[in-house]
Amino acid sequence: MLRQKNNLFLALLTLFFLAGIILWVPSQFSDHRQIADYHFLMGRLYQDTIQIEKNITEQLLNAYSQDSFSKQDRSIQAPMLLKPRDYSSLISNNDPKLIKLLDNFSHIAHQKQLTAEHIKHITQRLIQSHLGIADYFAMTYQLDTLKAEFYELDLTHALNSIDQHILDQHQKIMRTNKLLYLGFVGLLTSIFSALFLMQRRQLTTAPLNTSDPEQSLIDAREPLESVFKHQAYYDSLTELPNRTLLMDRLDVAIRTAERDYQTIAVMFIDLDRFKNVNDSLGHGTGDELLSMVSKRLKNCVRESDTIARFGGDEFVMLLHNISSESDAAHVADKVIHTLSAPFQLSGREIVIGASIGIALYPNDDDSPDNLLRDADLAMYRAKQSGRNQFMFFTKSLQEHAAELMETEQHLRNALELNQLSLHFQPLVRSRTGRVTGFEALLRWHHPTLGNIPPDKFIPVAEESGLIGSIGEWVLDTALMHAKNWHNQGQKLYISVNLSRRQLDLGMNDKKLSALLSKHQFDPSYLVLEITESLLLDNSDTTVIRLESIKDLGVHLAIDDFGTGYSSLSYLKRFPIDSLKIDKEFVRDLTSDSDDVELVTAIIAMARSLKLRLIAEGVETEEQRKILLRLGCEFLQGYYFAKPMPASEVQTWLTHYEPEYLSAHA
Repeated sequence: MLRQKNNLFLALLTLFFLAGIILWVPSQFSDHRQIADYHFLMGRLYQDTIQIEKNITEQLLNAYSQDSFSKQDRSIQAPMLLKPRDYSSLISNNDPKLIKLLDNFSHIAHQKQLTAEHIKHITQRLIQSHLGIADYFAMTYQLDTLKAEFYELDLTHALNSIDQHILDQHQKIMRTNKLLYLGFVGLLTSIFSALFLMQRRQLTTAPLNTSDPEQSLIDAREPLESVFKHQAYYDSLTELPNRTLLMDRLDVAIRTAERDYQTIAVMFIDLDRFKNVNDSLGHGTGDELLSMVSKRLKNCVRESDTIARFGGDEFVMLLHNISSESDAAHVADKVIHTLSAPFQLSGREIVIGASIGIALYPNDDDSPDNLLRDADLAMYRAKQSGRNQFMFFTKSLQEHAAELMETEQHLRNALELNQLSLHFQPLVRSRTGRVTGFEALLRWHHPTLGNIPPDKFIPVAEESGLIGSIGEWVLDTALMHAKNWHNQGQKLYISVNLSRRQLDLGMNDKKLSALLSKHQFDPSYLVLEITESLLLDNSDTTVIRLESIKDLGVHLAIDDFGTGYSSLSYLKRFPIDSLKIDKEFVRDLTSDSDDVELVTAIIAMARSLKLRLIAEGVETEEQRKILLRLGCEFLQGYYFAKPMPASEVQTWLTHYEPEYLSAHA
């Protein structure tokens, strides 16, 4: 009778479970489609905004630069207007408020282009026609009216309204999904609790086997031993072999390969950008991602090979009896391709990647520890070289590791021995050539090794944590020199680099405020340059850190913009004032039309977000003229001056003669 009641209760719980799945799964598909529609819609809106701003800029520039051409030529060269789009057709749900906001955006976009076209035609008539005084003032009044209407048509405000509405809808969907998820988990917990209680009741009421007590003890002990053995040799999260079992299998594999003259490969795999997932979505989501990664890795190798979780976000593959390096390279390429495909987690698409180092037996080493060390060194070099790639171990890597260790030892003493110094490179206005500030650049001169390049010692400082004390010294010294310039009547900005590692090591608003107070320095003349990689973090902690620094009154700029990954939504979320275009895009401006188009798009985007724009690496007058024509306001590079010691800044400022460029230069 009791068993019948238990079966009936279990059947009812199962029925509720199936009903929950039937109700929950369709809603998840609907929500995912709606979120995907929102992402696609915002991408289209941002793309159209950039194109519209570019068209408008070209329309207004044509008003002044095409007066020497015929009307027919101007009509051909004028950019095409973007027709009003039906953005509501891009979304699957019927949201009246969103449709109204989209119609408003489409109307403003089209009206702004028409107004710009009208302004262009009136301006050309004023320039090209011989008008009477009355007609001239009438057209001037009409032009002023059109300009007032033009500035009232704010595309950025309309885009922000749509973005905010979509964000509210997305949060609403996430709250609903969370409630459904908690209910679903509660139901599952009830089912498993019932099963556990039923099993326990059956065990307590089962008859004892008194015929053979010794056999009963053996039977009871065997399952426990199996559980303890599994826990000792397997990772509880991924169910993969752990480090202990890996080392045992690697030792056996080396002995077998030595006996049978075989080659084995050890692949050290480190996930790229995994910390960003943990910081932004939580450790629970990070654990779920690791489980999904382990399942994908199993599909990349043979059953005879071993995949182990080495620790954290690191995995190790042991490939038995391979014929050559190309076999290992093929597997590594397959792993990278597999892990680069997006993961669906917490209602969003996550993209990571992997850096892989490969060591071979007997080519590289003949012991488990040394093979793992060699593969780890190769993985670290792959990560340094750009991530999401694999690299084989070579003896030069070991020499390079020893070199890095020696560099770190020298660097630990460099600050105390006054081997570090700052050089300063001016920032100037593109049109007038007037100096507006300097960027502080760190230099290291070793008494025996000579000048050590920043790209060689700064990564070592970041990795070792020395960048904490060195970065604080750089800020302190830069503020001291800038304050001296201010005292001499030269109100110049000072730009200093600030890395994510420095933030992690404690460079916060309190330390910065103390340094500003120490030198009585006006914070509005300090610019902190951060890298694009910091934007990828996108965690609330990073945003709060930067906002607290921004609240002091300093400016924040993104250094080397365009070399990493920055979406418009990231730029809007972070309290950024300026963008610095990387020198890689400036270098080929005179010969590469693709770089011109890219810089044009960056400038249009910066204008739409009301950000100041600085171009690095300007080395020729022709580059300066192109950047001026494209609308870049500030420049920096060898064309104006190379980085110089603080002692030479005043002399350079005294002898520097700005060169003014006209609008038609």
